[in-house]
Amino acid sequence: MKRLDDITQDHRAIPWWRNRNKAYRHYDSDLVQQPGLTQQDLQRLARNVRPLLGQSGKHSPSYHAKIAGRLREAFPEVAEKGQAAAQAKLDEVIERIWADIASGDLRPYDHKDVVL
Repeated sequence: MKRLDDITQDHRAIPWWRNRNKAYRHYDSDLVQQPGLTQQDLQRLARNVRPLLGQSGKHSPSYHAKIAGRLREAFPEVAEKGQAAAQAKLDEVIERIWADIASGDLRPYDHKDVVL
């Protein structure tokens, strides 16, 4: 087990802001855009926010890449099916992210552990 910071902060399964190198803008993904969500909506979306022990600092590029990949891979299933279908798929992706963080299969940081 890697280091665990003794701090609990709100974590967003899908980060609402771009990372430091501006490579990932998850709010611009088709799966977020089709339901009509804005960057601020993604920030405030209740199911997207949970307290996480060890949450602090910038997420790893690998976490951002995995989130972007999940959003991209899920979209074709709901493309052209409307807002409700896209929102339901987005909710499903978010819940899978939380489950994978809880199990340790998805890690927001490369250098430390977190606990949901």
